[in-house]
Amino acid sequence: GEPSLDLILAQAAAEATVAAAEALGADEAVTRALGAEAAKPVAKLANVAKSAAEAAVHEKVDGMKLANDEPAKRAHAEDGTKIAVVAKTAAEQAKAGAKAAHAQTEESLGLDVWVAAAAADEAQVEAEAIRETLEKVTKPADRDFVEAHLQTAERASETAKMASAKAAADEAQSAYLSTEEEKAGVEADARTAAGEAKVAVMESQRAASEVLDRVGPTKGAAILDVAKASTYVVNELMKLWQ
Repeated sequence: GEPSLDLILAQAAAEATVAAAEALGADEAVTRALGAEAAKPVAKLANVAKSAAEAAVHEKVDGMKLANDEPAKRAHAEDGTKIAVVAKTAAEQAKAGAKAAHAQTEESLGLDVWVAAAAADEAQVEAEAIRETLEKVTKPADRDFVEAHLQTAERASETAKMASAKAAADEAQSAYLSTEEEKAGVEADARTAAGEAKVAVMESQRAASEVLDRVGPTKGAAILDVAKASTYVVNELMKLWQ
């Protein structure tokens, strides 16, 4: 025979609850990897699944109370089943959305790591250009100014180098992790490290341009050359990256 109405009610509630848990898990994974803004479409679907699960549980509770009113109980069972379908559909869409977002992140993560490497290269070249400039500067006040800025640029270069290496290592590690959650965590770390490299190159750029302002284009020719060569590359990359 056909399953009892109690069984149908219980099954609908259970299926809807599992679907909601899956949808909420997908939402959490995207939020961790990409932030709340990127996760909005998935979060909406997760909320639909969650509301549907709550509604299916209500149908079950209300339906099971009705021992003697079979038509009313059947109506609750039918509603519960329909609601479970809504929850499952929302969960499937949430998981598909999370997968699509994840595929985009994997591509953009590669870009982030590449930007971090470019930033580290640029910071190093800028520090070297400031060092070359220091050799041409004779006035003590100017020398002190350039030396202080050289230290800033060297620190920035070191930071960018370490951050870039960390981003690359995290990206490589994420390929070997099995769970989405672990992957999301490591990819978030890689992004953070790439962000640090980006901040560091801005510091070295600032140091170099301040030195150039102070000593002029003749003594600061090395800085001028670096600026011409690299600003384009980094600016183009930064545009892709925002």
